[in-house]
Amino acid sequence: MAGKIQCNYDNMAQIAGKFAEESNQTQQLMQAVKGLVDQLQGGAWIGVGAEAFFQEMEDLVMPGMDRLKNVLADAGTAAKRISDALKQAEDECGSLFR
Repeated sequence: MAGKIQCNYDNMAQIAGKFAEESNQTQQLMQAVKGLVDQLQGGAWIGVGAEAFFQEMEDLVMPGMDRLKNVLADAGTAAKRISDALKQAEDECGSLFR
């Protein structure tokens, strides 16, 4: 016998919204960090350590934050699509008994 599938649509909407919110907050954080790094690169910090920091920010940190932002947005989209698919299946099955 197949297992029972259940979905709380309100909770799924909240989850999808939270992922989208976190993605947006990550984007805002990235912009703030980039602004601060740009200030430092503008001459506020010089030297070998500064160059290493700037390179690491450009090569590792910012791309990693961008991937995080995208994954959070994708997770929100996926949660909404799953909820929509389950709701559609529920509605279609329910219509057979009406």
